[in-house]
Amino acid sequence: MVLVNTALTLQDLPPPPEGKTGWPWTEQTEVFLDKMPDGSDWPRISIVTPNYNYGNFIEETIRSVLLQGYPNLEYIVIDGGSTDNSIEIIRKYEKWLFYWVSEKDSGQSNAINKGISKSTGIIFNWINSDDILNLASLYNVACIWRERNPDILVGSGRIITNKKCIEWIPHQSISALDLALCFQGEVGMSQPSTFLNLNFVKRVGGLSENFHYIIDYSLYINLLVSESISRLTTVNMCLSTVKLHEGAKTVSSWSKFEMEAIQMLSSAMAKFPANERKDIKQHIYQLSVQVAVRNAVMNLGFAGLISLLILLLRNPLFMFSRFYLGALKNKFVEATGR
Repeated sequence: MVLVNTALTLQDLPPPPEGKTGWPWTEQTEVFLDKMPDGSDWPRISIVTPNYNYGNFIEETIRSVLLQGYPNLEYIVIDGGSTDNSIEIIRKYEKWLFYWVSEKDSGQSNAINKGISKSTGIIFNWINSDDILNLASLYNVACIWRERNPDILVGSGRIITNKKCIEWIPHQSISALDLALCFQGEVGMSQPSTFLNLNFVKRVGGLSENFHYIIDYSLYINLLVSESISRLTTVNMCLSTVKLHEGAKTVSSWSKFEMEAIQMLSSAMAKFPANERKDIKQHIYQLSVQVAVRNAVMNLGFAGLISLLILLLRNPLFMFSRFYLGALKNKFVEATGR
């Protein structure tokens, strides 16, 4: 195990692949002093990267963490037994990793929990192997952490698609109910820009391994309904970049996000104050409507029609919804061929 307590530079790391320029290939964060500006020690930051067959992306992720110029970094890579070139790339950088392993796991949350069990820092986050930290992110996180002592720090984040670049800017205040009534993107919670008190993450048992698509959403709600969590700080400072591509879960499986959210909110509802549960129940119903309509519109045959009819039985007034009528019409047109 290696603790990176000396800031790394471009000269320390292997040269970038041919043709790669800019951050984090040919640019680096300024190397910071051994002590914080007030003379105190830099808080240890633990970063975990889960990976499985993302060899096309992971080197950029690793470099974006190691080239932060941060003097007290604990970087952990958990690979799920990749069969592409991931292991070759990880080995290039293993001398600067606190810990890494390649072995089969039961999914992303299981891999991250393995990393959490190895982490010893004060501040924690995970960076997926197709995302990157932006220049000087860890320095800015440490300085804000020192000043405000939060339990959760939410910065803004950049999302790059094939067509455009979007920036998630967090709302000034975010409560458990705010988050429960929408996905985190709607309140500006970008996962790689959200840094957490590691002790609290361990106290709630890490990430739930019951979910595959909403692991961050589930964790944040679990933390926010915990009696221990009281300080959430938001800053309009772009800390990370997420690249959406065809293989990304966010792009390919939105209905599955919604179905897992229904399951998670249904089980977590009892942890919310009684006066907030009505709103959560209504939101669960709205998500159920969206899933049923989307399934029907996506031409999922008889299952989509059954989902719509079940919703109608639960709430007859839904019959007058334009979404219901439109989706039902589409299913009957499909069935009759007219």
